[in-house]
Amino acid sequence: MTLSNEVAGHWIKAIQGDGSGSKGMRKSGAAVFLGQPTKLPVDQFSPELRKRLPASFNDATITHSALISTLYGQAFNRHSAAKVLLLTRRSVMQDYSDKKLMLSDLESRADSDPAAKERYKKNMEDRTRDCVQFLFGINASQSPATFFSEELVSLWRTMDSQLITMNLGKPERERLAYELVVSRMVLRTAKGNDTEAGQAIPTLFLATIKEAATKFFPQFCSNVLQQFDKERRTPTSTAPTSTASTGSDHLLNTSASSSSSSSTNSTSSNTSSGNSANSNNPSQ
Repeated sequence: MTLSNEVAGHWIKAIQGDGSGSKGMRKSGAAVFLGQPTKLPVDQFSPELRKRLPASFNDATITHSALISTLYGQAFNRHSAAKVLLLTRRSVMQDYSDKKLMLSDLESRADSDPAAKERYKKNMEDRTRDCVQFLFGINASQSPATFFSEELVSLWRTMDSQLITMNLGKPERERLAYELVVSRMVLRTAKGNDTEAGQAIPTLFLATIKEAATKFFPQFCSNVLQQFDKERRTPTSTAPTSTASTGSDHLLNTSASSSSSSSTNSTSSNTSSGNSANSNNPSQ
């Protein structure tokens, strides 16, 4: 958390490098730079920040996305949002006897079974919706650090303040929030590792998580940004007491039990898809 100001400073400096001049960052420039990899010069990092990079890292620059994943990914994984997301992913993966069905193979069935891909997605939607509702529900918006890690929220708050200082508005603040929370943490975790690239079930799971996030994240983001604004107006105010543990425990237990019950619960809904799927043994 002590590195939040430094990380934000390097990122903002790189964003402003598009020649915005003394008047501050152009909104068009911010929209571009908040949505694409921004290279940060490693030789400008403090010794403490450089120590956090992998020992094998020798490049002169690192993208902001890689730096955020490196610095904040493990902290995120220790919190309830990641735990529930991973349990949901495991439950979905366990519905299929062969997890290595390639998406290209599934799509090639379109002539003989045009609804196969849609059935696979349908089988996941209830669980992915419940998962994303937990990630971006009212408890999470009241206490985002409890769900997503204090370290990540500290960076988010710091970067958000910088955008306001640069006279940027709601669209840019929302773009930053999506980049930090959804793109760098939730979708990265939902995607899984590189060995699963192109596999049907991880790919469809990632797609359903992303679709659900599109629906539920905006309200979560709006609530958190309102908190940030209130904190800036009243710096001595304390954060609201979280009720996250109860909701987290419930959904963690539900997700865990669904791993053992999902096959039973989905047997009838999977019958038609399962018959075609089993013929071939079937995350951003």
